[in-house]
Amino acid sequence: MLVGREVAGARTGVLLVLLWGVAPRSVVEVLGYSEGWFVCAVGIGLLMALRHNWVRAGLAICAAGLFRPAVVPAGVLLGLAWVGAWPVLRQGVDAAERRRRFVGAALTPWGFLGYAAVVAHRTGHWNGYFLVQRAWGSSLGWSNGVLHDAVQHWPTAPYNWTYFGLVAASVLLYALLLVAMIATRESPLLWGYVALVLLLTIFSAGYFQSKARFMLPAFPAFLPVARLLARLPRRPAILVVLVLTVLSTWWSLSVLGGPYSP
Repeated sequence: MLVGREVAGARTGVLLVLLWGVAPRSVVEVLGYSEGWFVCAVGIGLLMALRHNWVRAGLAICAAGLFRPAVVPAGVLLGLAWVGAWPVLRQGVDAAERRRRFVGAALTPWGFLGYAAVVAHRTGHWNGYFLVQRAWGSSLGWSNGVLHDAVQHWPTAPYNWTYFGLVAASVLLYALLLVAMIATRESPLLWGYVALVLLLTIFSAGYFQSKARFMLPAFPAFLPVARLLARLPRRPAILVVLVLTVLSTWWSLSVLGGPYSP
C-alpha cells in the first residue's frame, strides 16, 4: 500500500493491495509459502528506493534474500540505479548520492549468499543450493519440453486450463500490465522491477504450474489498474474488485483441490 500511496495517493495504494490480494495464485499467502514475508521485504526496498534512501533499500532487499532467490531482480535494479548515477551517464548526481547508491547495491546479495552458505554447509557441497534446486527440477533456461508436453498430454492435468492455460494467461497478463506501466510512465524503478521478475519467471525451467505464484512479487504491475479504478466512482470500483475476488477464489479452490503444487 505504501508504494502505491507514494506514487499515486492513498486510494490507489489501497486498491493496489486489493488487486494484489486477488492476483493469480495469491491464495498461497495463507499457505506455508514464503511469498508474504518476501514481498513485504521487497516492497520496503522499493519504497526506500523511490524515496532515494538507497542504504535502507539495500538492507531490505538483503533481508528479502533470506527468503527466496527471486530477490535477484530487486538486487539488479539497485545495481542499475548505481550504474545510472555514474557521471558519464547521468548529470546532476553528486558523489555522495553515488556512494549511497553503491552501498545500497552492495548490500543486496548478502542475504541470499548467507542462505546459500547455510545450504552449502548442510549439504557438504559449495554449490549445494544449486544441487537442491536441480533435484527439485528447477533451473534457468526456457524449456521447449513444456510446450511439447502440453501438446502431447492436453487436457490431462497439469496440462489443462486450470493449471496450464490459466497460468499462461496470467504470465501474459503481467506482460500486458508491464506495457501499460511503461505507456503510463510509471517510475522506471517499478516497471524495471516488474520486467526483471517477468524475465526471471519466463526463463526458469520447471514447475510451469507455479509460474503465476512466481509473479506475485511483481505487485507494482497492478498500478495502472489501481489508478484506473481510483478514478471511477466507488460503486463500480467495488463491483470490479468483487468480481475479481470471486474469479480468484474459484481458481484458488480449484487448484488447492488438485494434486499439484500451486
